Amino acid sequence: MAVGYKKAAVASQQAADLFKLAAESNCVGKEKEERRWIDKGMSLQKQADYQKGSPGISVF
Repeated sequence: MAVGYKKAAVASQQAADLFKLAAESNCVGKEKEERRWIDKGMSLQKQADYQKGSPGISVF
């Protein structure tokens, strides 16, 4: 259980870092770069969400 949540936390933090890069890209007018960071961040966040709700992880 703890391993799954730890992996989820790491992936979620990585996604947050990518969203920060997206915001920085937006501030300097790099829309294509911003979109790439957002897409990568969304992918990582989906992985984190899966890790938290994975059938192999039990809360009991």
